[in-house]
Amino acid sequence: MTHIAYHFTPIDYNPFEGTEIEKTAPATESQKEIFISTLIGEDDANRAYNESFTLLLSGDLNVPAFREAFADLVQRHESLRTTISANGEKIIIFETPSFQLTQDDVSHLAPADRETYLRRLADAEADTPFNIVKGPLFRPYLIKTGPETWQFTLTGHHILFDGWSLGILLQDLGKLYSAYSTNTFPALPAVVQYAQYANERKQFEQTEEYAAIKEFWVNQFKNNVPIFDFPTDFPRPATRSYSSQRNDYPIAPSLAAALKKVGSQNGCSFITTLIAAFEVFLYKASGQKDIVFGLPTAGQSVTGNTHLIGHCVNMLPMRSAPSPEQSFADYLKARKSAILDCYEHQQLTFGSLLKLINIPRDPSRVALVPVSFNVDLGMTNDVHFEGLSYTLLSNPRHYETFEFFLNASGSEREMTFEWSYNTNLFKAETIQKLHWHFESILQQVVENPAILLRNLPGITPISDGRTYQALNDTLTPSPTHKTVDQLIAETAADFPSAVAINFKGTKMSYAELETKANQFAHYLIESGIRHGDIVGLALERSLYLPVAILGIAKAGAVFQPIDPDYPAQRVNYILEDGGAKTLITSLKFKTRFEEVINTLCIEVIIPLLKTYQTTPPALSRSSRDLIYILHTSGSTGKPKGVQIEHRNAVNLLLSMKHAPGMTSDDKLLSITSISFDIFYLELFLPLISGATMVMLNSADSKDAREIIECVQTEKITVLQTTPSVWNSILDVADNLSLPVKAICGGEALSKDLSKKMLRKVNEVWNVYGPTETTIWATVKKISDNDEVITIGKPIFNTRIYLLNEQRQLVPDGAVGEIYIAGDNVGRGYLHQPALTAERFLPDTILNLPDQKMYQTGDLGKLLENGEIQCLGRIDQQLKINGFRIEPGEIEHCMTLANVGVKQAVVKPVTRNNITVLAAFYTSEPNRQAMTPAGWKQLLQGYLPAYMIPEQYIVLQEFPLTPNGKIDKNSLQLPGSLPAPAPPKVNSTFTPTELTVAKVWRKALNNNEIELDDNFFEIGGHSLIAAQVMQQIYQVTGKKLPLAILFESPSVRSLAAAIDRIQGKTTYRALVPIRPSGTKTPLFLVHGAGLNVLMFSPLTSYFDEEQPIYGLQALGLDGKKIETDTIEGIAEIYNKEILEANLGDEYAIVGYSLGGVIAFEMAKQLKKIGKKVKLLGMIDTFIDNEDYHLSTLERYKTKILRQPKKLTFIFQNLIKDPQETLRYQAYISKAKVKSMLSKAIPDKNAPVPLEDRINRHYENAYINYKLTPYDDVICLFRVAKRIYYVDDPVYLGWKPYSPQGLMITNVPGDHKTFLLPPNDRVFARKLQKVLNKPIIK
Repeated sequence: MTHIAYHFTPIDYNPFEGTEIEKTAPATESQKEIFISTLIGEDDANRAYNESFTLLLSGDLNVPAFREAFADLVQRHESLRTTISANGEKIIIFETPSFQLTQDDVSHLAPADRETYLRRLADAEADTPFNIVKGPLFRPYLIKTGPETWQFTLTGHHILFDGWSLGILLQDLGKLYSAYSTNTFPALPAVVQYAQYANERKQFEQTEEYAAIKEFWVNQFKNNVPIFDFPTDFPRPATRSYSSQRNDYPIAPSLAAALKKVGSQNGCSFITTLIAAFEVFLYKASGQKDIVFGLPTAGQSVTGNTHLIGHCVNMLPMRSAPSPEQSFADYLKARKSAILDCYEHQQLTFGSLLKLINIPRDPSRVALVPVSFNVDLGMTNDVHFEGLSYTLLSNPRHYETFEFFLNASGSEREMTFEWSYNTNLFKAETIQKLHWHFESILQQVVENPAILLRNLPGITPISDGRTYQALNDTLTPSPTHKTVDQLIAETAADFPSAVAINFKGTKMSYAELETKANQFAHYLIESGIRHGDIVGLALERSLYLPVAILGIAKAGAVFQPIDPDYPAQRVNYILEDGGAKTLITSLKFKTRFEEVINTLCIEVIIPLLKTYQTTPPALSRSSRDLIYILHTSGSTGKPKGVQIEHRNAVNLLLSMKHAPGMTSDDKLLSITSISFDIFYLELFLPLISGATMVMLNSADSKDAREIIECVQTEKITVLQTTPSVWNSILDVADNLSLPVKAICGGEALSKDLSKKMLRKVNEVWNVYGPTETTIWATVKKISDNDEVITIGKPIFNTRIYLLNEQRQLVPDGAVGEIYIAGDNVGRGYLHQPALTAERFLPDTILNLPDQKMYQTGDLGKLLENGEIQCLGRIDQQLKINGFRIEPGEIEHCMTLANVGVKQAVVKPVTRNNITVLAAFYTSEPNRQAMTPAGWKQLLQGYLPAYMIPEQYIVLQEFPLTPNGKIDKNSLQLPGSLPAPAPPKVNSTFTPTELTVAKVWRKALNNNEIELDDNFFEIGGHSLIAAQVMQQIYQVTGKKLPLAILFESPSVRSLAAAIDRIQGKTTYRALVPIRPSGTKTPLFLVHGAGLNVLMFSPLTSYFDEEQPIYGLQALGLDGKKIETDTIEGIAEIYNKEILEANLGDEYAIVGYSLGGVIAFEMAKQLKKIGKKVKLLGMIDTFIDNEDYHLSTLERYKTKILRQPKKLTFIFQNLIKDPQETLRYQAYISKAKVKSMLSKAIPDKNAPVPLEDRINRHYENAYINYKLTPYDDVICLFRVAKRIYYVDDPVYLGWKPYSPQGLMITNVPGDHKTFLLPPNDRVFARKLQKVLNKPIIK
């Protein structure tokens, strides 16, 4: 949404301020459901309930009469004076407010400007959320648009009124206006108030009639509950989204009239005919036989309260099963009685029904009724404004609760279809096609009501070639309704005494494994793990690793594997991105993780298991539940979480059991890391087959000699690994044979390697598939006769397509991109709906509405033998040693590392038959090149070991292709390179490093701090940082600014910074916090805390491309501050910004006192021609005007303020007594201390540096005289106020922002908005403002 600072100034009026509560009543169930929905979906869900309309009025409008009419309308209907209690249980009705409309005149604007203004106002009103608890829940505007034209815009929350209410509101407003404009008495019907309705509803729910209504609806779904899956353009995000668009299409009057006639001929009303036609449309468009959609109904009619304004809607789930052999006329007649029955039993809320039929909630979609149809005809019936003509417009919002919602508005003669649709699910062109499809159905049924439903038009499928039909003939009956652990439990019952797991000679039978996994599941459930929770798993390979994995699955949870050797930064990101509730790890790694997540240690859990039940937990689970989320390398610089469901894994395992094949006689050797998806084939495939999984420990699994020895001693029959590892094994194997079935995947298998393997092993199977499609998607048994190494054919229930750029099948032998469809395709990327929608697409080839196809990014072609040849990647993604690597992530980290890299390119290079990663980069002038060892040490803080390049080559400039792009093909290793540095086994500390480490260990109470630990990742924050830097100063005599911890956050880097200091250092106010990025740089100005470390928690929540700088206070280096004015301070700050040469556009945001400095900085920058994209204030309150008054006036103002201040304190005392008393005690103590220090000054007492600086800045602020700013000011206002301010709405900024004041509320109080979880919300809100244009 574009943020708009309106040209007009709203009248200073809060309709609920100062008014008394008239009464309360119970909230209705439907209101409670909306309340809960807005809590879960937050602002976007809240916006989705906005109802906004505009009345275009023509004629000589009597403005006083209109204002009086609207004020009386509010008095007449108590719903318009209502809010919801904080717990959502009650409605609170206030006495009559002193009400005024916001009024404006834009008639003087040019037509184009006026139209733009009005359109933006309507958009902003429809999309601005309400505070349901504080109210008011409506916003009225009256705007003069011409000499005799006016626009009345009213926006209200759906929890307040519904579509029926809008009609009543317009009727009453028209009658009131007509009476007042003609000096007559309005004749209005008696009205029932909403509180009475709500109480009556409460009583009705205790009646036998209500029990019968519940029984009626339960019977509708007693046999089964359909899942209506309308085909979407994009996969549904894991978490439901609300972004929407509305497309309106007028319906020809002749078509509407003809449809009404068809209904009449069959004894049906026009509305019933429309509903039946919509059901047929859904049947044809979705391809589903069991149809269900939502139909809103107005409770006013059924209860006889026809003049009631309020939320009285019930959503009816209309269920039908059209038959292709029915004619439309027969179907309509059959549906008539069913539809009328539903209307007669409408007094049950949708949420109540969901509870009765116990349908599980899916966070990705609306339960039961993702599609809704509504009829809002005749809204303006009986609406009259004396002396005026009018047109009613519905203002479209950009947020919607349904996947798509069709509203028939207008009248039977002039009907419009309003299609609101979720833009994360549908394209605009798809909605247009759906409208055309519906209109085509309507056209055909009016032309021939006897037409059979099967002869009505449907979506035309795209046919595929015969070769593809043969290739994809993979349909195989499979128990994909089962979960993986259920399959393993069945196997355990068949082979209870067989060895399931063998780790270093210690064995576990199937019976033991099943028992311990069940016990583990019960332990997790008792520990708070619930169905669908994500559980992190950071364990080394051990006998109990499979127990933990199966235990998580049996508990109904999702495991998220993390290699314990990953760097802390990556681990923290994965845990945060996944939202893991708990992490299972070992005591060895506990201290690494317990600061960021609740940890359970395997060594503690295992001895406790004997006390838990041995049977599986009784849970209601589905094969569509997630089994794991695995993070792979991401091109944006962050790993992306791939979500795999049980059904995906079950399909893969049963297919792999068939081919390459596995039986109970097999032993599979597992050598893969748990962070690589093929490990889960090594674990689960033996366990569903009655075979044995043999595991090596982490060290031995990387040693080819240990692998070969294990193959021989344990008589291994199956070994799966990557071509690179197979190459190493065969080199060591020498003359030894390896009688195994070799499964080879993760990288391209070369012909040479396949020949070597065929000479050593029993069988070679080449497998292919990305993580997104559940490990492997194709298999091929390699033979000596193969001229080309292919990836073979798809596994069970899987389809392979080769498509061109238009996503059309390419001919046999032509090159296309590989797309994978079928039961193996995972759910998508966690928290990345845009990327999911981009890569997980609807299967348009076979037009299967509930199937997706994954765009792999690999090229391939279909050979004459019906097999697929993989030709490598389209993009730059690599696979090294089986690990998928996005070079962009490594390149991003190299440029982020703040070591002067201008540009970097990472690519694989091969030397001596070994493929490694090489990093080529260019440096800024006068920067010394880092050694390979230095680079590896640096990147260990960002990347896992497999992503760190082996070679580093610095270039003067990159070679370019003729079209100006980097010529990556010409980047080659030089003739000689330094040998790789041996890994550091034991870190040794220099004297300075030891000093820093000792200080950190004491301050953080952590004796295990190492050289490269990040201060902020091991518990450091701004308060501790101040202590740390002071202690370092006392020990070394070298004073460094606190902000250096941003640039040097490890023991090693901070010690190096200390060692670099020779004598005096240059202090700078400007601190690069995160300087990289392409967006307008953001400058955060310190508050009274003086340093910028307080902003450190925010940085990870901003966009990757957002550069961030801080401005810390002058004088922190102990030197005298050379200026004593805000103007002078701002000039120094600006000078440093300009010297940094960061461009000509800036975003400046100040916190508390820093807001005033930011204000002056922005004015100075604009004065010299620089562009200030954003001037923001973070809870900055202007109160220095009092200091410019005389002493008498100042005391007078202070005395007059006291009643309001005492009222504020009293109200806070009721809301939060503990915090209020604590704050008031703190203030009182500070005042007493100040008075004592003045009365009995201690001249010898040292004044702390920070106090001296704060006093200096405070004096500058007191003497600063503000003048208006010539642009919009963005005010970030905290939601919780623990101290009194005179102007809690504008914080004093309104007089200084004549161009507009855009207010954004942020959670927390003046300090806690920077603490979790508020910091993330604030950062995202600030980023959202930064990303959007701010319009005056």
